Amino acid sequence: MNNTKLAFLSHHWFEGKNIIRGTILITDENTKPIEFRITSAIRPTSFQKALYGNVLEEHILIKLIAIPLLKSLKEQPDIILVQEKCFFDIESNTPIVRLFDSEIHASGHTHIKQELICPSGKFETIFIEMLRDFEPQLIDIQRQLSNIFVSKDLSEPFERSRLACEQASYNEKMVDE
Repeated sequence: MNNTKLAFLSHHWFEGKNIIRGTILITDENTKPIEFRITSAIRPTSFQKALYGNVLEEHILIKLIAIPLLKSLKEQPDIILVQEKCFFDIESNTPIVRLFDSEIHASGHTHIKQELICPSGKFETIFIEMLRDFEPQLIDIQRQLSNIFVSKDLSEPFERSRLACEQASYNEKMVDE
């Protein structure tokens, strides 16, 4: 294999969107976990909600989740995989690739969008999107992801992160009670 390290960066809301936590799961090319980080629960106050309005979630995702999680890593990923467009606002030397199901969810002209077909036919076609800044790396990134996508569902580690985050939140809640 190619020893590619993938970072699956995500967030999860709890308690009716009153609490948010972020996760980052670093895996090898077989999606086997190498490192996992999770933020503390973030509880936006009504003052913050009023002050930030529609940009509160983006602020939390970038400043309070993504940047601290990336800085905390011991293992440096080769590719950061995300599902949210706002993660493109992270200043990173590591390519950030957004995975999504449908071409209509693609962002604007500052991004490169490509179809990623599962070479084995085992998984549904997905789309990838990345900043044009990383265009010189596009062919290599597509090759690396295609090699993994032959046998591994690239969306599945996001589900593992969600389940681990739920478990951590449940355990934390049990300790508090």
